[in-house]
Amino acid sequence: MYFIVELEEQLSKLPVEDYCYIQVIPSNDNVHPKLTSISLVYYRTKSKGYIFPIKHSEGFSLNLSTVYDFLSKHKKVYVLDAKYSSYFLDLKNYVDIIVTGK
Repeated sequence: MYFIVELEEQLSKLPVEDYCYIQVIPSNDNVHPKLTSISLVYYRTKSKGYIFPIKHSEGFSLNLSTVYDFLSKHKKVYVLDAKYSSYFLDLKNYVDIIVTGK
């Protein structure tokens, strides 16, 4: 289950965690990330999941710089692909999750 955070007031009430997981959801995943924009950010703490709409047509949108500021306060931000995620949010506290077949 996840919660939608559409307003900066809602985002400001979320606590800053030591670590979190994010997944960037682009507007179009059929093109190179440089050619599209960010639609949503899925944000997961150890207890809850949240959706941050950035440029989504079906609701209010958060400012990308506000989301960036919020995420940069975390010690670690886990992502599946740091290079891909950095096209949208170039955070210094990324931890790339690498899954090996071993």
